[in-house]
Amino acid sequence: MIDRLSLDSGIPVDRLLLEIKEIHQKYGTAEYSFLIQELPSLRLKDPDENLIRKYKRAIQEYRKTRKRTLTCYSGVKPTLEILKNRESGALPRR
Repeated sequence: MIDRLSLDSGIPVDRLLLEIKEIHQKYGTAEYSFLIQELPSLRLKDPDENLIRKYKRAIQEYRKTRKRTLTCYSGVKPTLEILKNRESGALPRR
């Protein structure tokens, strides 16, 4: 996503990373959904633009990479399935 944002905006990766780090620290998480809208350099560059629409390719790149690389730790998925079945009434609670 960072590379695509840099290519599409013309803003250097290093600058974007510094701004992203500040936003992550501000909210105490690296999972912040509104990151692109809050990047100061993008807001200054395009104050009247819908940044989500303008940088849609970067978001798509992020989602594609996340889907390809994000996996559960061993045993997590079966455990979640058991819990889901218990909540739905398919399995008795202990």
